[in-house]
Amino acid sequence: MNQNYDKTEWRLFIDSSKYSLKAVLLHNGNKKPSIPIGHAVNCKESYETMRTLINLIKYKEHQWKVCGDLKVINMLVGLQGGGGGRSK
Repeated sequence: MNQNYDKTEWRLFIDSSKYSLKAVLLHNGNKKPSIPIGHAVNCKESYETMRTLINLIKYKEHQWKVCGDLKVINMLVGLQGGGGGRSK
């Protein structure tokens, strides 16, 4: 595609729902189009699913900054569940 790649120019956006998980690279400054890099359907919304996604997109190699809603960030750091903030 005749484009130079600089991993610091991109951030990883992850969104999940009960039925799907999506990962998109967003360009800092929005000068380049978004790039979908992962999509899964009918998968459980869990830390394990997030870990699989992170491994498949080779996140450790690229180390993009991650953005997403609090639910996604909590799953990424292993803080899923909790049932409305109550202790069990």
